[in-house]
Amino acid sequence: MVQRIFRVINEPNSVRGATAILAVTLFFSNVLGVIRDHFLAQKIPAGTLDTYFAAFRLPDLIFNALILAAVSSAFLPVFTDFLAKGKLKQAFHVANTLISSSMIGLFVLLGVLYGAMPLFITHLVPNFSADNIALTIHNARILLLSPLIFGLSFIVSSMLNSWKRFVATSFSPLIYNGAIIVGTVLFADRYSIQGVVWAVVVGSLLHLLIQLPTLFGLGFRFRPSLDLGNDAVHRIWALTIPRALGLGANQIMLLAFTSIAARIGTGAIAIYTFADNIQTTPTVIFATSIAQALFPTLAEHYALEKHEQFGYHIERAINAIVFILLPMAVGMVLLRAQIVRLILGSGYFGWEQTREAASVVGWFGMGLVFSALLPLIHRIFFAMQNTLIPTIGGIVAVVVAIVSAQLLAPVTHISALPIGFSLGAMVEFVLLYAIVVRQVHINQASLGLNSARVAVATLVMALAVQGGKIAVGQIIPLTHSLAVLLQLGVATALGVLVYFPVTHFLGHPGIDLPIKQFIVNRIYGQRNGRL
Repeated sequence: MVQRIFRVINEPNSVRGATAILAVTLFFSNVLGVIRDHFLAQKIPAGTLDTYFAAFRLPDLIFNALILAAVSSAFLPVFTDFLAKGKLKQAFHVANTLISSSMIGLFVLLGVLYGAMPLFITHLVPNFSADNIALTIHNARILLLSPLIFGLSFIVSSMLNSWKRFVATSFSPLIYNGAIIVGTVLFADRYSIQGVVWAVVVGSLLHLLIQLPTLFGLGFRFRPSLDLGNDAVHRIWALTIPRALGLGANQIMLLAFTSIAARIGTGAIAIYTFADNIQTTPTVIFATSIAQALFPTLAEHYALEKHEQFGYHIERAINAIVFILLPMAVGMVLLRAQIVRLILGSGYFGWEQTREAASVVGWFGMGLVFSALLPLIHRIFFAMQNTLIPTIGGIVAVVVAIVSAQLLAPVTHISALPIGFSLGAMVEFVLLYAIVVRQVHINQASLGLNSARVAVATLVMALAVQGGKIAVGQIIPLTHSLAVLLQLGVATALGVLVYFPVTHFLGHPGIDLPIKQFIVNRIYGQRNGRL
């Protein structure tokens, strides 16, 4: 048994195997994320949570605009190119140069930002009280440790993904969220938000440490290097700069949303962030896992000029994401109140906050499919070593989102933020997809037909979900969490029982899901058909 576990960890995974590993671990990671948010909402007042989430904005900006831009879009294709051509020594040399230069640059930058933090926070959330501004500054300075640690951790993750070793990298978020939960449960009552902030730092360190044994087992050893004149290093930074602008623009959107939310009122930042975490859960579990698992394969096919396989994998991935995410988006809109009430509705998070968060979740659901497809669309361009086009698309989306939110905030209040986000995601997807189909051979007629089948099945599913929700609400008083859980469970079960058979009846090729096989086999009596 032990040998089998080590074999799973150390051997490369296929696209299907990697997707399964990532989906399962991301599912449990997001379950832990839900538990984390539950305890945060329960144990920390909304106003204090506003300071906590606002404190993350600058560290997140640094991490996303610099480190994530390099490793997600530039380093992995270059590193994979070396591995595919058997140039292991050159791959290690480039990795050591990226690690060395990134850590030195981050040390200097974070030192400057530590001193400039009061100026930044004062302008970000001017509506905060003096005490809350001071608390936000203190938390943000501590959290500057996280981009430094996460920077190194994500470089390690990218290297392991290039080797198609996904087990260690997929368990890292579990450890991270677990550390925050432990810190919240054990220390929030005594130390308030400070206990949570330090738990974040410890969690980021564990995120790194769990991956190192697998990396070292592949033969990598860190050797300080500043070979900045290396052609591959030049290529990485050339690819990074456009992507940094795109991710930086997305973080600027979050900064703008934070500032808008701070003007709306106390607790608005926390409500938006909690709702955002809920709506990203299905995207991360399904869409991001598919895109992340497929990325090394796409990069390899493009490097070896296997264009037919390149387009084939993209088409299958889009089909799978739409098949899963469209019904989940509709279900999230219909069951938003039940979801939010069960996750957040306790402790300091009262009914008014629950109602507002449910509204935000509903508006997020309107653009969920578009935002869920973007991780895949981005990685298509990254595999082709093109970061400029997705950067332009991202900047356009951010402008749409910020302008929309700013214009709608006086009328729709906090709902302006998810509306703006959804509009931006729609615009970005349409722009980027239009370019993808010009460069990659994709059977659009087949994709359109399958999407129409999913849409019809989702409509039928929605009727079943709504009917189940209303029926339970009329039979059982929804005054306790167990009753709400029962209502959510019955409505969800009805939706699942209807959706899979209808898609099968309509002829959708589907994807391999055990629950789907089970349901359809029971209804149609088929045992061996691939769905």
